[in-house]
Amino acid sequence: RAPIKEFSFNIQKLENLKVKSGFINKSIVSESIPDYKERIFYLSGPPKMVLNLEDQLLELGLSTEQIRQDSFTGHD
Repeated sequence: RAPIKEFSFNIQKLENLKVKSGFINKSIVSESIPDYKERIFYLSGPPKMVLNLEDQLLELGLSTEQIRQDSFTGHD
């Protein structure tokens, strides 16, 4: 076995942290990732969710080469 490496992290106050909740959609992508057209997206989850988000990313102008995906079959 490889030895466990030590690590450290900083805890910062979360009072002013702005978070979003809910489903990821094209609005969240375009608002949160200014250079999204230059990125590669990896989608993973239930098939309906993956296909829905893929369609939305294509609507934003991304190419199929920028979208990687897999699905968890058996989950809706």
